[in-house]
Amino acid sequence: MAFGGIPGTGGQPAPADLTGNYARVDRLPIQAFNFNLTNKKGYFTDQCMSTGVTYTQDDLSEDVRLMKSFEFKSGMQFFTRINIAAELRTDWFDDAGWDTILGNIRLASRASAEAGAIGFLLDNEQYNVQPFNYTAQADRIARSFAQYQAQTRKRGRQFAQALCSHVPRPIFVFTFGNSHIAKENWKKEHLDMYHMGLWPAFIDGMMDATADAEFIDGHEDYSAESFEDFRELRRLIKEESARYSGDPARYDK
Repeated sequence: MAFGGIPGTGGQPAPADLTGNYARVDRLPIQAFNFNLTNKKGYFTDQCMSTGVTYTQDDLSEDVRLMKSFEFKSGMQFFTRINIAAELRTDWFDDAGWDTILGNIRLASRASAEAGAIGFLLDNEQYNVQPFNYTAQADRIARSFAQYQAQTRKRGRQFAQALCSHVPRPIFVFTFGNSHIAKENWKKEHLDMYHMGLWPAFIDGMMDATADAEFIDGHEDYSAESFEDFRELRRLIKEESARYSGDPARYDK
């Protein structure tokens, strides 16, 4: 069980928030927790996916130092949180913009490895913009949905390669996997009209990049309250999600 918030820290904490709380975390009945990297130059968890901020290793060094200083006795493990979509305003075809983003993500990988993280919580909720919505793309008239799918898949591959650059066998946990599309019973041939229609291509690209990572569909869903609700969500994840992938057999694994 991984925990997304620590009592007394105001949610998913940055390492500085844990300074007076890590002993409490150590006593929680969980195996892992998610943490955010530095707020220097803005909220890294969001801004690392922006072309407007270029981070350096020095910006993350204090967070690494703090994470390494905590003496957890329970075998607690860590996931670094990255909000993929919150500030992803650059076009999928903008090579210069993506060079900035991928540089930030490689730094996140290095800092995560040095801090001892085993993987990444990848929050792909479209808080402020809709990068995975084909109908919101600036060049949708000039470029087809298939062209955007191919380019999004390429960026997913590059993104995963950057994350794996220092954490070679990570666990990737997604807040919204293909099961959310399945829950709405959206037809694959109509993904061009779905607000997350490019997301399956991004996951496919990530899977193209590595055969050593573990992929987990976390299926964030606040409406699930009963055992039956959660069993149905598990069915969607296990039985219905692969059909939205370009490689269903691989996705099923």
